[in-house]
This record gives sequence, C-alpha cells and structure tokens, in this order.
Amino acid sequence: MKYYMERIPWPWRLALALALLLLLYSVVFLVLCQFPRSADAAFSRAVEDAACEPAELELLLPEIEDDYRYSKSLGIGAGENWAYQTWLRRDEHGAWSSEIVRSYPAVEEGLWCVPVDWISRSLDNRYEIMRDDNGEGFFPCFAVKCPGATASARLVLEEGHVLELDTNEERYVYIPDEQYQLVLDRAENGWFLFRYDYQDIERHFRVQQTATGTYDVLDERYEPLQYWVGARDAEEKYRPHAHLELTVWDENGLELRHTRIPLT
Repeated sequence: MKYYMERIPWPWRLALALALLLLLYSVVFLVLCQFPRSADAAFSRAVEDAACEPAELELLLPEIEDDYRYSKSLGIGAGENWAYQTWLRRDEHGAWSSEIVRSYPAVEEGLWCVPVDWISRSLDNRYEIMRDDNGEGFFPCFAVKCPGATASARLVLEEGHVLELDTNEERYVYIPDEQYQLVLDRAENGWFLFRYDYQDIERHFRVQQTATGTYDVLDERYEPLQYWVGARDAEEKYRPHAHLELTVWDENGLELRHTRIPLT
C-alpha cells in the first residue's frame, strides 16, 4: 500500500485523503441521524415519518415500565390542526426511538384533547392504578391544550346500554348517567394534564370474598368508570358514550372557555 501511494502524485493523494475523510464523516453523520439523540428529535422524527404535519414535543410524561420491563415515556405535542402522542424510549447508548404515532384533530380553534394512552388503565384493584410501585403518582387520563392559566375538567358518562366485554354471549350492560371530577395534575407548555381522582377511587373499594379468594372491587359509584376505562379501545358497540366538560380561566380568575368535548 505504501509503495503504491508513493507513486501517486501528491495532489491526487491529497484528493484521495479528503475523499476518504468525507466518506467517513458521511457515515458517522448517517449513523447519528438514524438514531435521534434527544426526545425532542425522536418525537419530531416520528411525526414526520408518519406523514403528519410538523409538531414539536411539548409534554413528556414520566417513564414507566411496560410488560417487557422496558422503560418508556409518553410524548405529546400539537401542530396547527392536529395533536399527537407517541411512546419514546432511550437505550443504554443515549439514542431515542419511537413507536406508533396517534393523531387527534383539533376540537375547535385553539383547543386539542388527547386521551392519554397508558399501557395499563385497569381499575381492577387499588394497586394497579398507581403510576409506580412506590405510589409516587397516578396515571393521567387526558391532556388538553388551550390558552389559559388554569383549568378544570369533568368526565361525563351518558346513560345507555352497551354490549358486555369479554363474553361470547350478546349481553347488554346498563351505564347510568355518571359524572367524575378530574384532578389537574400539572400545567405545562400550554397543556393541562388531568387524572382521575384516584384517592377518592381508593375509598370506594370494598372487599369481596368468593370461593376462589378475596378481591378488591369498586362499588356502584365507580363501576361505570371502570367499564368505560376497560372498553375505551374496544369497538363502539362496547363503549359507553362520554364527553369531557372543560372550563378554563386566566390569571385573574376570569373564565375564558367552557366547552364540551365529545370522547366517543
């Protein structure tokens, strides 16, 4: 190699060295671009790859572990007409990746509502509703973006009948008209993050003893909510009709918006 290199005129050797350096930099650049180095970049890349309008990461929720013991965070952001959410995961090398992007159209001008997609939304027992094993927080359920300083929201389940889940028989379940006040978890970057009032839910558990063991079950107050949470991703015939009542205030306590957001 040294013999042949010495026979090449120095201008050509210089050009060859520059070409090799350029090739090396190109390879490094492609590797770095293939795996985003931040959650913001991973979110923007996911939205772009899904052929959606541009949007930036505005809300990154705390990490949780999925069924495979992998840690992931839920990222939420809004563009001009759509809001998006996607799961974001960082590997041991600091590179970020994303999963399927879910999109939600604007409810009205300046208002977006995103049902928060957690891995487990079961209300079967008082321990599963916690965000982690230490009980340091609770699962949020809705993220709403609109101008304002603070907000309140209430989930309203509408009276009706739906097909029962997890059965081969065609049996209908009666859903009464119930209202559940949500708790404002935090406000950040124009978003209001709401969760169920899990402390109140916990007070409505009762112990039920059967032949196979003892179980925690919810009383009549929260049975409709338990069914709605479990059937939210099912077909429409299994889902109770529901809407969100939202009220937003400015810094001086002046009401800016009171609106109803359909959820089914």
